[in-house]
Formats: sequence, structure tokens, C-alpha cells
Amino acid sequence: MPEILPNPLRSRFDEAAASDIEAMVLPLWRTAMSDHKIGEHLSERYRWLYQEAPAGPARTWIIRDPQSSRVVAAGSVLPVDYRVAGRHLRAGMLIDLVVSPESRTAGPAVMLQREIARLCSANGFAFLFGYPNRQAWPVMVRAGYRALCHSHTWVRPMQGEVDAVRRSLLRMAETQLSRFLPKGWSQRIARRLADVAAQACSSALSLLDQSVRLLGYLGRFQMSVGELNGDPPAVDGPAQAKISRIPAPGYRQWRFQHHPTQCYERVELSRRGRVIAWAIIRRNGDQAEIQDAAWTTSWSSAAWLFWLSLPAALSQAGFRRMSVCLAGEGGVENCFRGALYMRRNQGRNMVLHVPEGCDAELVNELWEPRNWGMFASELDI
Repeated sequence: MPEILPNPLRSRFDEAAASDIEAMVLPLWRTAMSDHKIGEHLSERYRWLYQEAPAGPARTWIIRDPQSSRVVAAGSVLPVDYRVAGRHLRAGMLIDLVVSPESRTAGPAVMLQREIARLCSANGFAFLFGYPNRQAWPVMVRAGYRALCHSHTWVRPMQGEVDAVRRSLLRMAETQLSRFLPKGWSQRIARRLADVAAQACSSALSLLDQSVRLLGYLGRFQMSVGELNGDPPAVDGPAQAKISRIPAPGYRQWRFQHHPTQCYERVELSRRGRVIAWAIIRRNGDQAEIQDAAWTTSWSSAAWLFWLSLPAALSQAGFRRMSVCLAGEGGVENCFRGALYMRRNQGRNMVLHVPEGCDAELVNELWEPRNWGMFASELDI
């Protein structure tokens, strides 16, 4: 009878124990993570994400070299609770994919993600989702993941950005006019057009901000920017998207106040002492990056007033630029357009894996981009 050899794939793919992570995965983080800040805060991030996460610690799977048993690839899944069409489901967020520098072929990473997907249900996850960067995107495609939707960055020019707007308009005008006019003429006309357009933009933004301040004063609304202390206040009303995250108790305090590599602040819109909308921002130099937001739906104009008022409040707090990253189509795009926000393609995709055996209704709900509206903090850890 011939000898039955062990499956080489199963001998290389394992769920990592804590001792494996500390001995062999953390060194990979130090040398191979695209975010170098992670390498500077290994112990803090490991404790924060892999031991103290409110919805359950992240779990890690590894690929070992079959001869030396050395870990050559690792990837983790963070448990996340979601409400989907009235159901409470445990999902898995794909994070921390890393491959050793000497094993930079796609093979180990593809094998790893393919096996994580195959064992999705067995590991207790109703579905998996992720937000791979450009380096990880080809791996996810080869492993069989599909893009659910693109992410977009919404920006709102602020008063301090008029010069940047003028430069952008100047380049655009010169490019277009150079097709029809000599270089000297095209440059002179482009400069004049850019000056007029930039001045019009500045005047429009100033008028909009002054009108919003007046509206806030008359309606006794108040915007404040300051430190983030504890969880943001609860706002009454249903979730803004049909598929919504269910934060574990203390989740936002854990996510934002105890993050090992980033600092966050809060913005609140209140009326007569009651908070009706808030956002959490990450300070990146002079730019405010909106990470999470919520608003009451019992007052129909809360979202509109909040996003209209936000640029002026951030400008007064010393910011010169602002941006909002969103994935999915169940967000606040109409508010953004009405408040003169502009959409830019960010070039990253949200991927989704739904295991076989799910009922058709759930599959249809999950694969509908209009059901999702995820801010930056829900995409990246």
C-alpha cells in the first residue's frame, strides 16, 4: 500500500498562537509593513488590536516555510459586528497582510488569503471584507476576492486654499488653451481666467460660510472643535446606511483614544445644548481627515447643516484643508454636493467575500453598494 503523504498546503497554513505572533509575526511587521509607524509601536499595537479589541481580538493566520517552519506570510482578521437587513452578523475585517522581504512572490500571500476565505464560515464569520492598498490588491484578486465598490475622497476648498485652487485652474486652462493658441497668448489668457475663477471661488466660499454662520446664530446652533474625551454622544435616529456597524461597548473610545499611532479630535454640532451631529477627525499636519461621523435623523436638516458648517469650524481651529473618505453609496453625497464638496477618486477598492451556502436574500443585500456607507475608520485600522 503506498504511503499517504500529508497535504503540503495544510502543513504550511496555520492559525497562529500568541507565541507565534510574538516570536515570528511581529518581526515581519517591523520590516515589511507599508506603514512604518507600525514598526515603531509594535508592542502597543499588538496589545491594542490583538488583545484588547472590544468585539474580540484579531486572529492571525500564517504560512510557514515547509522546510524551516519559518513564517513567510501572515494575515489577520478582526471580528466586527454588523446589522444587515435586520440581522446581527459577525463579520471579519481583513487586516495586516504582510510577507517576508525574501518571499515577495505573490504565492504565499495568495495561498494565505485563499485559505482564510475558504474557512470563513468555519471560523465563525458570516462574511469577510477588506480595504487592500495597491500592493495587496493583486493578491486579493488572485485569491478570488471581488471588489464591492470604490472609495472616494470628498474635499471642500477652504479659504486658505484659494492659491492652490488658482494654481490648479491655471494648469487646466493652460493645457486646454495651448491646443488652439500660441504659447504666450495661452499663458496670458490662462492667468487671467485663473485669477477671475479663483476670486469667484473665494467669494462664493466666503458667502457660503457667512450665510451658514448667520443661520447657525439665528437657529441657536453651535459648532465646537476640541479634544476627544470618551465615546461621542449618542444621536437619536436610525443608522445612516442599511448595512451598519454595531459598535461594541467602548468601541469608539478604544478605536480613537487609545490608537497607538494616530491622534484624533472631535467636532460637534449642538442646538440648545443637545448634540445633533458629530465627527471624529485625524490631524495630519494642517489637514483634517474626517474618520467617523453621525447625525440625528429626527431633525431633517441636521446632516446638511453639519457638513455646511464643518469647513468654517475647522478653519477657525487652524486647519487649512479637509477631506472625507467614503466607500459605498449609502452615504451623504447629496449633502456634500450641496455644500460645494468635490469628489476625487481615491483608487482603492473595498473587497468582499461571502461564503457559499448563504441564502440568496443575504447575498443580494451584501453585494449592493447602495447599502454600504463606510467612513475611513471603518475601512482602515
